[in-house]
Amino acid sequence: GIIGSAYQTTITNCSVSNISYNATNASGVGGIVGQLGNSSYIKRCTVDGTIIGRNNLGGIAGIAGGMNKIGSIEDCHADMTIKGENNIGGIAGSSNRILIKNCHASGILTASIPEYEDFNDPIYSLGGVVGSIATDWNGSEEKILVNCVALSTSLSIAENEQNPDKVYKGVHRVAGTTVNDLGMD
Repeated sequence: GIIGSAYQTTITNCSVSNISYNATNASGVGGIVGQLGNSSYIKRCTVDGTIIGRNNLGGIAGIAGGMNKIGSIEDCHADMTIKGENNIGGIAGSSNRILIKNCHASGILTASIPEYEDFNDPIYSLGGVVGSIATDWNGSEEKILVNCVALSTSLSIAENEQNPDKVYKGVHRVAGTTVNDLGMD
């Protein structure tokens, strides 16, 4: 993206067109920011283009949120082609439960290697809006995805990983992996 890491930062009203990022071993890559850390905000930003990386890949942010869970991504749009192993989302590859609000994503998202292989069925953490959402072990009911949608987004598993005898968990239209996918609900 245009910024590697952002901490205690606000990014507003930016637009990036035709981004092209190809680094198959890279993690934490986003169209606007690679890692959106503690107390950081992205508002009214748009991006389109292609990201090819390893994991934690998102149209707006690769990794969203730090340990304090304060921050947001709001009123953003991403139209991306994103290919990687896992933790891939149209807006954020992974989120540490920060607020993602009024965002929409479109494009083609492809995962190639499961994030978790020790379950009966592979979990890819591939979502139209967010690839994976960190678990809140305190049982909070705080809303973290509000008014977001994945429009015309194609979610797929790489052909070499497809097996008709498997159920592919963690591949969902809005949020890829949540606590329900891990059998901890």
